[in-house]
Parts: sequence; structure tokens; C-alpha cells
Amino acid sequence: MARLENAVSGLMKKKMNHIFLRSLFFIATAILVATVIVISAQAEPAMIVNDGAVVFEQPDFDSQGKFQLHEGDKVEVSKRSFLGKNGMGAFVRVKLPNGQLGFISDAEFVRAGALAQEKKEKEKKEKKSEIPKKDNSRKKPFELTRYRGFNIEYVGYKEQTMGFQPMSNLVFYGFKMVGPNLLVEGDLVTELNVSLLPGAPPFYQEATGNAANGWVLHTDMMFQSVFPQTREIVTYTGFGPMFKYNHYNVALTSAGKTKSYDVEDMILGAVFNFGFGVRMGSSCLRAEFKYDWEKTQYWGLGTSLLFQF
Repeated sequence: MARLENAVSGLMKKKMNHIFLRSLFFIATAILVATVIVISAQAEPAMIVNDGAVVFEQPDFDSQGKFQLHEGDKVEVSKRSFLGKNGMGAFVRVKLPNGQLGFISDAEFVRAGALAQEKKEKEKKEKKSEIPKKDNSRKKPFELTRYRGFNIEYVGYKEQTMGFQPMSNLVFYGFKMVGPNLLVEGDLVTELNVSLLPGAPPFYQEATGNAANGWVLHTDMMFQSVFPQTREIVTYTGFGPMFKYNHYNVALTSAGKTKSYDVEDMILGAVFNFGFGVRMGSSCLRAEFKYDWEKTQYWGLGTSLLFQF
């Protein structure tokens, strides 16, 4: 009888131990699951930014390293930070996609929110750079802008020829360039004019009684002093050297016979001008008075349409 009681008692003890162990296992599992749930609830996505980042068992650089991560690895990190031993560094709890846990220095990763913000700021800057702002305040001053274009000039033209100084009102057609860093390097404003008279002045025909033909080439280069009146209007004066070359074919009748002659002349002189200009976007209009001083002296009134270059 005693043996039967001892056997029953032993069986009861084994069953109780088995129940205790099962209960302990379930409690441990529940605690682990609860811990994972809590960690997951307090975690957020992040990306490793340093290759070879070490995951420690404890929030301490002196604790055992469990494994290493690589740059670009995606993990989950806790929102809560843990101060390292002796205040050395800050750590967060890290969870890998395979469920492994540990602690990692907060210098080894970037949170997803920070990455998204950085990407947003980058896209914003790129978008701004694609749409350049029109800044009129950066437009070059009128007087420091270079222009070139067409010029027409009405001239009270004189020549010293045939023993006197005849004069005719003529129209010259030409090309003009004006602005800084043009003929002289730097901000000094200069002007270049090349004008052509297609034909001989009419006073040759009047003097000889025969038709005359030819042309006159007039060039000059002036140094200008510019006086801005407004942002879009300037006045100016200038002076400089001029060069003139003319070539005519004239005919003289003597004793009933007509003979043709070629007349050529090259002359150096000086030229002075005064005028004003009006800017209209990328072009401008200029009007000026000119005075040429060579063997003879004569005046001219000119206007030009110029374009920025």
C-alpha cells in the first residue's frame, strides 16, 4: 500500500513539474511577444549609412558585438535613445528584417523621416533651378551694353576739288557698332562707323556738264563720354579720327571731244558727335549730330537702329 501511495505521489509531482514548465514557457513566450510588439510600436524605419556598423548586445561600445551591418541596409530603430556607458554616445534598439535585435550607435543610421525630408528639399532645389528667375535688376546698364546695326546719315557734304569747295546734301548708308570692350579692352565706350555714298556727288555733273559716277567710303572711330539720363535713355559726346576714300569717274568735254578721268582721294581727319539713345528691350535707337574736320568741314545728322550683342 505504501508503495502505491509513493508511486502516485511521484506521478503527481512529475505532472506538476510538467505543468509548471509549460506555464513558464508560455509566460516567457508571451513576454517576448509583448516585448517585440512594444518595440515595433515604438520603432520607425531607418537606413544604415556607414558600412560595417556594429550591432551590440547592450547600449555600450564595450559590450559584445553581435554582428555588422552594411551601408544601405534597411532596419527598424526605436524612437527612444539609450545613453552609453559613462555617457559615451547614444544608442537605439535596432531590429533587422529577420527579427534579430540589438543596440546600435545613432551615428550609424538615418531615420526614414529625415531621408524623406532631405529628398523633398533636394527636389525643391532642383525644381527652383529649372525655372530661372527673370531679374531685371541684373540687366546691364544701357551705357555698358554693346550694340551693332544699321545707320543712315544726311550730310551737308563738301569737297575741295576743281579749284573750289562745292557742297551737296547727300545720304550715306552704313554700319555702326558701339559699346565697351569693343575697340579698346575694358569699360571705355567706343564707337565705330562705316558709311558709303553709292554714287558721285552731283556737283561734278553740274561743273562738267557730264554724268559722273563713283562712291565715297567714310569710316571713323570715336571715344565716347556717356551721360545716363534714366535707365533707358542716355546722352553722349564723342571724338576721334576719321578716314575717307573716294573714287569717281568724271568726263570733261574740250574742243568737242569728251574724255573720262578717274579721280581718287584719301584723306585723314577728325570727327566729333553729340547724340542720345533710347533702349527698347534688346535693341536701341540713336540719333546724333556729327561734324567732320578734314580738308573741308561739313556736318551730318544720323539715326541708327542697333541690336545688342
